[in-house]
Parts: sequence; C-alpha cells; structure tokens
Amino acid sequence: MVSLLSLILIVPTLAFAEVKLCDTVIFKDRKFKLNANEKVLVCGSSKGSEGWKSVPLSQAEYHLKVFLQNDGYFQPAFERHGEKLWVWMGPRTKVSQLEIRKDTSGVLDAD
Repeated sequence: MVSLLSLILIVPTLAFAEVKLCDTVIFKDRKFKLNANEKVLVCGSSKGSEGWKSVPLSQAEYHLKVFLQNDGYFQPAFERHGEKLWVWMGPRTKVSQLEIRKDTSGVLDAD
C-alpha cells in the first residue's frame, strides 16, 4: 500500500518537472527548445558585448511570448520570483477549421 501511495505522489511531480533554460528562466510544465540566437535574447550571453551579459526579465518574457506564439502556444503564463522568471507554456492551439464568410479585403479576388 505504501508503494502505491508513493507512486501516486511521485507521478505528478515527474509529469511537471521543472526545466531550467538558464539561471533566470525556468519552464514549469515542459521543455521548450530555443536556438542559439533566441537563447541570447532570453538569457543573455557571456560572449560578446557587455550589454548582452544579462537580459532584464521583462525583455526575456517579451521574447519568450513571441517564440511561444510562433510555435502555437498563445496562452503562456509568467511569474516573477525575485530574479527568476517562471514560465508555463499552456496548451498548444491547433486550428481545425478555417472558414471565410465574406472577403471584403480583396485578397481572394483572382485578377
């Protein structure tokens, strides 16, 4: 019985393990991969100019929103805890249907 109780308590923890992107940004619900250039915009870089050694949390949050939205995550949540930014990606939006009822823009006109 104790092992079943242990399993019940451990499984949710494993499902939502924290993933540390850098010293200041922690994903709380799953991993999200950034390329090297995106990571510099969010985390900063020890290489290069002095201005990029650290990134303000507001800038990191802004760029993460852009990168997440580009990948279909339109409802991310952010919390600041001291000098750390916690990120929950939220659900991925999937388009199942697109319907154009009336085109007044002229985009669909065939010339």
